Amino acid sequence: QVKCWICSGKGFRLGDERCNHCMGSGIQSCKNCSGLGCQKCNECQGQGQLFFYIQLTVKWESNKFEHIVEQQCGFPTERFSKVTGLKLFHDQQIQVYPIMDFPDSRIQQVSKQGIQEHWTQFGKTSRIIQQRHTVELIPVTEVHFQWKRKDHSYFVYGTENKVHAPEYPGKNCTII
Repeated sequence: QVKCWICSGKGFRLGDERCNHCMGSGIQSCKNCSGLGCQKCNECQGQGQLFFYIQLTVKWESNKFEHIVEQQCGFPTERFSKVTGLKLFHDQQIQVYPIMDFPDSRIQQVSKQGIQEHWTQFGKTSRIIQQRHTVELIPVTEVHFQWKRKDHSYFVYGTENKVHAPEYPGKNCTII
């Protein structure tokens, strides 16, 4: 309700004459809401359905867990990421499960650890859309040779047969 505009909320007009507009109460019903206390919303036109949105930024990223079961040959493990190997196991779906029947128990352990770590790190804060689980056998061959009566070695690795020879004695020679 609002103050009567005729009597300025006093309830009386000139002197003791009661205001006919507000019936002497000094207040009258609001024109906009008819005394109901509500106004028609300009946005939804009184339907009670407002549309709000939250602007969302989606960030797609791939997270990797890699583990190399080393065979103690002295080969630098960072070179494995640059080559491919023979796929021994591959599983891709919404949720992958640890490998249970692999001949090497270390692979089973690392498989379980990797999946558990992935869910712990990303399961609560991100939506995991797809998981891939792969086990590759990357061949590494260490070649021993003598040159000028000194022992040397180099590595041939990956299915691409890349060569790693950091201390190859003949700097002008090319290894095929």
